[in-house]
Amino acid sequence: MFRMILGLMLGNKNRYLYWSKKQKAVYVRDESSGAFALDVSKSDFIQGEIDDVYNIDSLTQEGFLNYNHNKLIAIAKGSNPLKKVWLRKYLESCKCASPDLQAAMK
Repeated sequence: MFRMILGLMLGNKNRYLYWSKKQKAVYVRDESSGAFALDVSKSDFIQGEIDDVYNIDSLTQEGFLNYNHNKLIAIAKGSNPLKKVWLRKYLESCKCASPDLQAAMK
């Protein structure tokens, strides 16, 4: 299992958890070569997402927005002002948000 957790540390006392995402990856071993490969029919995501998200420093802003689109929409439409401020600042810094995410922020 892989788990993505996005939070913000403010000082030493406050921690705000924006969301966590738990996904399952099932690998199968090829008998002839001994190599492992992702079984996408039994996994919650594809190899490209594993490569993008879980390899350190390889997740682009576009990838982050794509893989977390539903969570970001929920923040944009939600009632938590702290999360909305964070999202607005993030979207201003990356300039690559989808039109529906930008519209949800208004």
